[in-house]
Amino acid sequence: MNADALGALALAILSIAVIAAVILGLIALWIYICVYVYRDAKRRGMDATVWLLLVLLTGFIGLIVYLIVRRDHPIQPPPPPPQHY
Repeated sequence: MNADALGALALAILSIAVIAAVILGLIALWIYICVYVYRDAKRRGMDATVWLLLVLLTGFIGLIVYLIVRRDHPIQPPPPPPQHY
């Protein structure tokens, strides 16, 4: 192998590594968004499963729809602790 072939091989390996890192980062971002939407919808008293499915199936479009719709649903306060007598 000459220097040009080694350089091309190194560039190819580096390119694959960068592409793999970007794909893994996008998958991690997608998972984070799904978890966020589910938890936030649950806190707001919305149907969290429906919103999770919407975001899973439509991606960022579903997220944008959720962010617009959630404005009408304020975060519900937690229930009071049980009274011990």
